[in-house]
Parts: sequence; structure tokens; C-alpha cells
Amino acid sequence: MNEDHNKGPGRNISGLLFRNKYLIIASVAVFVLAASVYLLFSSPKYKVRVEVATSNNWQLPITAINELRSETAIKNAVKALKLQVSYYRKGTFTTTELYGDSLPIKFVLGKGSTYNSPAEITINLINGSVCRIDQNNVLTDVPLYHSVKYGSLNYTIIKGPAFKPTQPPLTLKITPFANLTELFSKNLNAKVLSSNSFELSINVNNAQKGQAFLNKLIEIINNRYAKTSLTGKTDIDKSLIPELNDSITYYKAIANKYRQQQNVLNHIRKTIPTVTPEKEQVALDAFDAIKPYLTKPLYTFVLIPDGYDVGDSHIEKLITDFNNAQLAKQRQLRDSDANASAFNLEIGSLQKKLLNAITFRDKRIRDSSQPKWTRSVGAFLSEQLNDSLAHVNAVIKNKQQQYTRLIHGSGTQAADLSLTVIEQSDTRESTVPRSLLIYLLALLAGLILPSLLLAFNEHLISKRETAH
Repeated sequence: MNEDHNKGPGRNISGLLFRNKYLIIASVAVFVLAASVYLLFSSPKYKVRVEVATSNNWQLPITAINELRSETAIKNAVKALKLQVSYYRKGTFTTTELYGDSLPIKFVLGKGSTYNSPAEITINLINGSVCRIDQNNVLTDVPLYHSVKYGSLNYTIIKGPAFKPTQPPLTLKITPFANLTELFSKNLNAKVLSSNSFELSINVNNAQKGQAFLNKLIEIINNRYAKTSLTGKTDIDKSLIPELNDSITYYKAIANKYRQQQNVLNHIRKTIPTVTPEKEQVALDAFDAIKPYLTKPLYTFVLIPDGYDVGDSHIEKLITDFNNAQLAKQRQLRDSDANASAFNLEIGSLQKKLLNAITFRDKRIRDSSQPKWTRSVGAFLSEQLNDSLAHVNAVIKNKQQQYTRLIHGSGTQAADLSLTVIEQSDTRESTVPRSLLIYLLALLAGLILPSLLLAFNEHLISKRETAH
């Protein structure tokens, strides 16, 4: 009887598992390894947050929060940033959202485009100037900067900041404003920190996109109340005008003194002999010669001569890109019906980047040419004077606005309702809680699945032996 008890089902199963322990260990290892690969390559999620201070005229932070979370504010922010088009790069395991400076191309929707439901388009650059568009399994080859009309969509594809002639396919998702407003509203969170500050946060796939959205949202509310504060008219107190005028004159005199001190400091800097290496002096001369080309209107054809020695590979590349964009615009406009405004977007972006790079490099060369002691002392004095002058100019501007309101009958200044960003940050969401759950499921799957297969196989063998 004891023998029969020892050969019961429980003992049979435990013995079966023990005999196949290496298979079960291998199964657990495979599932855990698969879970690790999944977690390693899973698409990142970010939490973007800004800490915002309210002016004293906001009654409660919750009032500002409700304004920011209103459907109208969110819809206006989405429209201003053109977030209806999202860009994604799909990999083997992950899908990464691109935004801003990381965009290889830009999808510019034309007037009259209508889309009541989300649409997905895949764009593959063929030879650096032609895009193969896959929309609803219909393939179309379209050159860059050419208008495309497909169904209810009218769009143009142009080069982006991170354009390369050879790149992986890019997936675009076009989402109606109503859906986007609902999505951003759902992911937007707020928390009151004190009587005059609060935190605004949003969960997004791209941190730069989240920061741009929150900043635009705050800007929209500030602009709304800046306009509102100038609409109401009150009774005019004419006695304030002479006093205000005298105050403006006084602060202008202080500003002039600060400017005189700045001129003296600049004169001292110029009289101190500087030592500029010949190579860097050549670069400075080249910068002075190039700058006039970058102030021309976008509709004019401008080529920067290649002979300038700027001594900077980044600036040289920007000059090449600028000239190539100008030549491509002329070729396309001559040979086809390309969209000139689309070209102007790219040329304007390159023009701005090149001017900023030249200005930055020019300043660095001139600063490095000064003796070390004049650089440190001069920088300190210059910073102090600039801060003081900026403060006085802000006071003058405020008083001039009051003076204008009094003269034109808009009365005293309305209540100041403004929001100021104190701090902003973004953090990649922690995957620890999700990781623990996934590893637990992988462990259970690695144990249960082979156990069931072994038990089923043992059952089949027993039935076969019984039949014989």
C-alpha cells in the first residue's frame, strides 16, 4: 500500500520534472533572455516637467492650471507647433519618435488639406532628391520640394535639419486636431507646489517635443492676458503725465551714463594691443566678407564664393549646403513646377544657422586675442554694465507704456496676469516596475510551458503503453 502511495500522481510529476530539470532551466533562461532583449530595445518614454511661478494677480495657481489645461489652449498650442504630423523611425525592436533638429525631412501640409481620421505614410529617400511615398499601399515617386495631391491631402516634402542623402525609411502619422487635443489633454498633469507656483508635466515619446509643447502652452496664456490687459479703458488722471514724463527723462539719463561707461570700456579694449594669429585674422576677414550674402532676401539667388578660408569645417559644410540649396532651387524651378516657398524654408534655416555659427566663431576669435587679464576684468565689468543697462531699459519701457496708455485714454495699467517658467527638466521614465513584471511573467512562462509539454507527452506515452 505504501508503494502505491509513493507512486501517486504528485510523485510522478515531481520525478518527471526532476528528470528534465536541465530542459526547464534552459527554457527559463531563454524566456528571461527574451525579456531582457525586449526591455533593452523597448521604445523610450519621457516625463517632461516645468515649474511655473504665477504673478501676484492670479488668485490661485489652480486658476492658471485650468487655463493651461483648457481645450482651446491645448488646441492652439498643437496648431502653432504643427504637431498634427509626427515622425517615427521603426527599427527591429523599437519605434523612435523624431522631432525638431533630428528631422531628416519635413512634411509640409498645404492649404485645403483635410483629414478626419489618422493616416500613416512611409517615406523612403531613393537617390537623395526623390522620395518614394507609400500611402495606403500605393507607391508614388515624388521629387523633393514638389507639391503632391493625394486624395484630400495636399503636401510638399522638404529637407530637414538632419538631412542625409541615404537614410532609413521614415514613417509619418497625420492625426486630426481633435484627436491630438484629446491625447495631449489626457497626458497633461499638474500639481500645486505653493500659493504662487505649480508644476506642469506631460508624458511623451520625445523630450524635445514635450518641452516645446509646454513652453508654447505657457506662451499662449501669457499672450492672451497681455492682450486682454490693454483692452479696458478707465478714467484718465492727467496729473500723472508730467510726473511720469520726468521719471522717464531721469531713467534715460541714467541709461546714457551706462552707455558712456560702456563706450569707455570698449575704447580701453581697443587701445590694448591684441595678438591675432595670421590664420585667425584670415578667418575674421572671411566672416566680414560672407555676412552680406546672408542678409539678402530669400527670393534672391545668392551663392557664397568657395575661396574664403574660414578655418572651420562646420562653417564650410554650412556654406556648401547653402550653395547647394540655392542651386537646387534654381534647377527645380527651371525644369519643373517645384514649390519655391518650400525651398525658401530650407534656405532660410541654413541662412540662420550659418549666421549664428559665424557670429559665435567671430566672437571666440576676438575674445581669445585679448590678453587674459583684460578678458577676465573686461568681461566682469561688461556683464555688470549690461545687467544694469538692461534693468534701466526695462523700467523705461514700462513707464513709456504707462505714458502711452495715459495719453491715449486707456487709463492705468491692468492687473498683471503672467506665468514664468522657473525650471524645466525631462527624465526617461523608469522601467523598473514594468521590468519586474515582465521578468516575473518570463520566469513563470519558462517554468509552466515546458512542464505542461512534458506532462502532456508523459500522458500520451502512458496511454500508448496502456493500449499495448
